Amino acid sequence: MRWDSTRIIDTPERLELPLRVLSGSGGLPPRPGYPTTGDLLPGQLPVQVEVTPRRLQQFQLAPGETVHWSFGDQHGSVTTDPTGAATVPLRLDITWQTLVMTRN
Repeated sequence: MRWDSTRIIDTPERLELPLRVLSGSGGLPPRPGYPTTGDLLPGQLPVQVEVTPRRLQQFQLAPGETVHWSFGDQHGSVTTDPTGAATVPLRLDITWQTLVMTRN
């Protein structure tokens, strides 16, 4: 997974985080249990991931807060954990899309 740090928007009310899967050249794993070499993606697309943004400057969340999110045609709401972190389930592809998180 890759993110574009030059296009992140981090305000008290909104977080925008461009994301994509990197699938490039490389080779198969040298042995079972090892990763591929280079940037080869060994699986099928889209990839199911859980994204928990960290080190945010302004989009600070309280424990138990509800956050709305969208990512292309995907959308939903999540509740933050006891530390105030919000984990969003996403399907990623090789094209850039922006995860948008907002307060209610």
